[in-house]
Amino acid sequence: MLEVPSTTTPRVVFRYENTTAGRVWLSLAGDTFARVVATSCGQVMLEAIETSGGRRVIIRPRTPAELAQDTCNAYARPVSTLDATRGGETLLSCTDSRPVVGRSVLDRVFDMPGRTYTGTGTGSDSELAFESAIWHSGAVCGALGAGAADDEILMHEMVHAVRQLRGLMHCAPMYGDYDTQEEFFALVVANIYIACKTPAPGDTSLLRSNHHGFGPITGSAAGWLDSHRRNRVYLGQMRREMSDFWGNLSRIPVGQCWFNPVRQVEFPPAAGSGATGAAGGRTTASVTAGPVQFDGEPQG
Repeated sequence: MLEVPSTTTPRVVFRYENTTAGRVWLSLAGDTFARVVATSCGQVMLEAIETSGGRRVIIRPRTPAELAQDTCNAYARPVSTLDATRGGETLLSCTDSRPVVGRSVLDRVFDMPGRTYTGTGTGSDSELAFESAIWHSGAVCGALGAGAADDEILMHEMVHAVRQLRGLMHCAPMYGDYDTQEEFFALVVANIYIACKTPAPGDTSLLRSNHHGFGPITGSAAGWLDSHRRNRVYLGQMRREMSDFWGNLSRIPVGQCWFNPVRQVEFPPAAGSGATGAAGGRTTASVTAGPVQFDGEPQG
């Protein structure tokens, strides 16, 4: 496998086979990444990756076995699960939120139940398995619904990845069909990204409602925040854990992003103003993004 760092940030690396198919994958994945970081929300994500302790997001193709198991999927998995897990928290399965239990040879001999694992919170590189081609409009997975475009899927997985880089992963169960807290955070940020890239103010049919399929949210964009009593609670958790990321998201101006519950929490409207909460003329990180390019010779 070869590794090529993106010149947009050396903390994002593309890993691929040096074959015709591999080079096609690299071109498509690089283009998708470029479109993500060309938006204000993508710039916030880029800065978050660059300020995550020098760890890397490694984007790679999905293997044939992975595609055969579940075609329409993508995922970010830490290189070290314990280091990616929040410090002091029990390691939970991100499939069903149950504690991960290991049994040694002696445990099996004496029929002992084994032990759980505790996260270190030191952070880990994240390996992001992704196929641009299957999520393009008209492709096998691209017509599934809200949040199913290739760049939207990539942003969703990059949220998982940056939390793994920072040792914040904790797959505790979440209300409704969000499945876990990690999926809640990824869905909310991906929806903010969709609103930042789409010049269609208030079109909530574009925003993904939960982790079970790609149905749209109901109600207005501004009304989502208080559509469930726990939304503010979990957004408060993200605010505490990722204050820099939160702050940059909150400062994206209303004119650049018509759905942004982070901004609504951080800049609530004045009583009787009738406004929806805004950061005024404040702007976020001003890194300039263009078409993706690669430096040097492939490595690895």
